[in-house]
Amino acid sequence: MASDQDSSREVTESRKGLGPLWWLMLLLPAAWIYPRTPLADIIFCPFRFFSGYSCPGCGMTRSVTSLAGGDLLASIAFHPGGILLVTAMALFAAIRLADRLKGRPVLVGLRRWWAGVETPIYAFLMAALIGFWIWRLVGEFQG
Repeated sequence: MASDQDSSREVTESRKGLGPLWWLMLLLPAAWIYPRTPLADIIFCPFRFFSGYSCPGCGMTRSVTSLAGGDLLASIAFHPGGILLVTAMALFAAIRLADRLKGRPVLVGLRRWWAGVETPIYAFLMAALIGFWIWRLVGEFQG
């Protein structure tokens, strides 16, 4: 019985840190398939469903699906954050994969730098997201 627990722990340890890679492997094919299904016409955003106005993340799914389909301009038009999201996921997946292949953390200097600037970068991204939302809402109110 102890060997079952040990082998389970080894499997868990071997998968640790591969979250971004798994998400990327699951989301990119799904993003390519999604627009080709009847689900593409359904509004899943509760804020938009009840209010009729876009939320800060509205268009992100369509942005990622457009990017997965190779339409960069449509991706930007739906939501510029979609490209940033896919790029960040690919970067994190590549770093995690490199960690796993090397058997140790890589890019240690980058990780130290990130620890020092993480909070301001997240604050900037949140402000940019809210700014984009306000810009989009002003357009919806005017047009």
